[in-house]
Amino acid sequence: MFSRGLTQWKRQKKASPKNPLRVTFIGEPGIDSGALMKEFLTEMMAGIEEKFFEGGSTGKNLKYSITDFQNDNLSAVVLHLSVRILPMLQQMCRGLELYGLHEMVKQNQPLFQPLFVPGHFTKPDADFLMMALSPILSEVGSVKRQRESRIVNYLQDFIQSLEDEEEGSSSQESRVEDDSEQVDKTNCTKGDAEQDKITVSSFMQWITGQGHVPITSAQREKFKIHVEFDHDCQLRYGQHSLCFPLVNACSCTVTLPTQHLGTNTEFLGIMRQAVSNSREFGRS
Repeated sequence: MFSRGLTQWKRQKKASPKNPLRVTFIGEPGIDSGALMKEFLTEMMAGIEEKFFEGGSTGKNLKYSITDFQNDNLSAVVLHLSVRILPMLQQMCRGLELYGLHEMVKQNQPLFQPLFVPGHFTKPDADFLMMALSPILSEVGSVKRQRESRIVNYLQDFIQSLEDEEEGSSSQESRVEDDSEQVDKTNCTKGDAEQDKITVSSFMQWITGQGHVPITSAQREKFKIHVEFDHDCQLRYGQHSLCFPLVNACSCTVTLPTQHLGTNTEFLGIMRQAVSNSREFGRS
């Protein structure tokens, strides 16, 4: 399917992303209203994955072959990808020209490259996140202030533990890679664990919407995570046993329910459950 599909696509000299794709399977009756195209593209993607990539379900790497270059297979795929996104890039350039940004980008390519090319962002560490915290505390000497200070300490311990877990898992992965049989046995469980794993970067993204350190120095200086404290959830909601932290990513604010975070164990349980189960927009 993949080889024939690629051959037929290369024969269509007038093919363009602007033209609709019509698919007909010889010997199978049916009018292409979208389902046949979906079936064809699904088979093509499976063929591309099998032919050009290698690796298990946890991650794949591109495999290179001199034969592939000789047959122009890779060049055909690259050409298709380039032509497909060309109209979108042209539209974005026209939008940048409205504000004079297009010329600025061309003149300062190294400066703007991190905004357009993934992989150049700096991941936050525990120290950066702690320096960004700006807790809004109650009056000095009050009982509320004592609770809030204790919870801030819990939060600091939690963030630092996330960084320690990252360093521990990195060293463990380097040891496991030496044993190929062990890697094969743990591929499935490792993939599930990676998906649910909480890191310093994912925790920061949960609160602020971004998982990287601000790019410019001016943005880094202004970057703050406001920590507010809710002491009155029992009055609003009546008698209840559990409240989750409330996050407002637009204002970089997290509100912590003090009534339910009395101990470090309670804090860890509620915080981990909140981050793991509410990575999308919404309330827990």
